[in-house]
Amino acid sequence: MSIFDLKDDNLIKEFMQGEGRTLRKPYVELSHRIPKFSSKQICHRWNINLTLAVITNGPFTQEEKDFIYQWVNKNTKASDKIKWSHCQTAMEKKFNKFRAINRIQGMLAHSS
Repeated sequence: MSIFDLKDDNLIKEFMQGEGRTLRKPYVELSHRIPKFSSKQICHRWNINLTLAVITNGPFTQEEKDFIYQWVNKNTKASDKIKWSHCQTAMEKKFNKFRAINRIQGMLAHSS
């Protein structure tokens, strides 16, 4: 039995898919709004249980692949670390799909 009910889950989903995407510490902010849960509990719930429902797992389209290549070339220099979460956010805005960061990284790694 989960300590989270449907209302809590919906609140977390709505926040993380909206305002939470732009905050540096979204789980802390959300724990202030739902004080019965710690930021750690909310983080765990979002990352382990709720993102599975919103992640797009199908194959990448050619347009998505091209976007990733272009984004990496435009937003990184040879010495920079790639900020995959920024790429993920840009892809979500452009394609209206939420892709897991490890899938984005893997697509780039397997195609080079």
